[in-house]
Amino acid sequence: MGSATVCRPKQGGPFSQPGGVRAAPVSPPESTLTLSSEGPAVSARPEDGPARVHRVGDRTTQLALRSARRVRRGPVTVSAVPDASATPRVSYSVGRRSGGAVQRNRIRRRLRAVMSEMAPSLEGRAWLVGAGADAADLEFRELSAHCSAAVEVLSR
Repeated sequence: MGSATVCRPKQGGPFSQPGGVRAAPVSPPESTLTLSSEGPAVSARPEDGPARVHRVGDRTTQLALRSARRVRRGPVTVSAVPDASATPRVSYSVGRRSGGAVQRNRIRRRLRAVMSEMAPSLEGRAWLVGAGADAADLEFRELSAHCSAAVEVLSR
């Protein structure tokens, strides 16, 4: 039989605490924090900013959206079903034909931004928003115009 090499953990490493638990990170003292001359940082989502749009999480709503009426405007397809939720709920569908993961995520983020701007007009329904590969080439205002046209048709 051969001999086995045993690696011992380095003392003072991240798992050197008893039980293999990492030590909690230490935040800098208040005196070392610096603020800009304009004052404290402004929140990325101000209180009076766009309303929050939630995700469609339950399977029954997703199945209902799958068979709901669809409206297509440009590269954007939108479906809607009545929903009792107080806040609008949106699900996004960007297929593999739209490109690689980076491209698809970029399209999804842009759709999320468009739908969050339209949140007040989305209440009372659950929405499914899909986009094709051409959505990546559109400017934000064009993508917004396609989405709002489709939502307007379904809101009637």
